[in-house]
Amino acid sequence: MTRRIEAVLEILAEVRAATEVSPTLVAIREQRLITTKQIAKRRQCDVRSVRDTHNGQLQPEIPDIAVFDNLVREWITKGDRRLQAILIRHGDEEDGQRINRFFDAPPVTHAEEKSVRSVVVELPGEIGFAGGFVEGATRRVVVNAYERNPKARSTCIAFYRPICAVCDCNFGAIYGSVAEGFIHVHHLKPLSEVGEAYAVDPINDLRPVCPNCHAVIHLGGECRTIDEVRRHLGKPPMSES
Repeated sequence: MTRRIEAVLEILAEVRAATEVSPTLVAIREQRLITTKQIAKRRQCDVRSVRDTHNGQLQPEIPDIAVFDNLVREWITKGDRRLQAILIRHGDEEDGQRINRFFDAPPVTHAEEKSVRSVVVELPGEIGFAGGFVEGATRRVVVNAYERNPKARSTCIAFYRPICAVCDCNFGAIYGSVAEGFIHVHHLKPLSEVGEAYAVDPINDLRPVCPNCHAVIHLGGECRTIDEVRRHLGKPPMSES
């Protein structure tokens, strides 16, 4: 996916997640500005270069930023597909496939986000106890903050949808409303390489994975790649960059 289309979809994911309850033009504009600055900071580039992805490179269909914001509002409130069609015309074939998947998926509701945020990423089978085996004991596990950052998690899931990047499992489709939106979020970069000042990029650093695949990724203390585990399932590689 080209970086400019990736940036637009990330902005749309953030705006939808933040303004879903009250998608006013003011709220959409404010969240767009916030996300644009965040992307620029992560990419270590000028804000104008990110802003140009939706303020300059989508012309003449979108002549100014006010038109962009209005199209976003029409998409959030009415499911209007004009913005989708414009993005497809400005992207390549791979962009088009990703754009269609993004717009075809239903939004992650606040109830779903709440259930997603409550998930403990580390699994019981991976918990180590000092002093031998203990039965009947309980222990609260606090996982790495980068993987539990609610905003990063919600953006990752809004962008990729709550579908496992390894096995394509969708809990809502399998179990119904009781599991709608349930998914783990996996950090692609090994935690040993992450420092305290690290600013997580929810699109490039995180992927949604189901608990089973997440367990296999970390089985035996490893940090296998998404593609490594996909190969075990006979699935083709999926770019993690």
